[in-house]
Amino acid sequence: MSRANLLLKFLLLMKPCFALKAALVTGSTDGIGLTTAKLLAKAGYMVLLHGRDPDRIETATNEVRKWGKQVLSLPPADLSTIQGSRVLAQSVQDACRTNNLQLSVLLNNAGVFSEDHVVTDDGLELTFAVNVVAPFVVSSLLLPTLSDDSRIIIASSLS
Repeated sequence: MSRANLLLKFLLLMKPCFALKAALVTGSTDGIGLTTAKLLAKAGYMVLLHGRDPDRIETATNEVRKWGKQVLSLPPADLSTIQGSRVLAQSVQDACRTNNLQLSVLLNNAGVFSEDHVVTDDGLELTFAVNVVAPFVVSSLLLPTLSDDSRIIIASSLS
């Protein structure tokens, strides 16, 4: 076997070590999430954008690409339901596997506040479901995708 073939074989075995660092920002279609996504893109991360509205995800993707070329928009996921949180986590796992990404930053930023008592399909109060349950579910499901030096950040607002 030639040296080139040995080197290629070695590099293929080491492929996970050369994974591109990625950052997931939930609720990245506006506000703090969008601003943070832009800054992470500028810092060289592959930014995984999340939202629940496809048009707003597309707009945010175009905005973030002005700051850094490495942007990946995820399929819409509604974090007011546990199933929506599972869908997001699966999309992130698939994106990491497909694109050889190492999830280095998980920023749970998506949040809502409703003065009305709104109950989700899971029977949970809306603000509690999105601001508390969704970050727990997403983070728990993505733990195997994170490395030892990854960071999980949970943002909160006045809500």
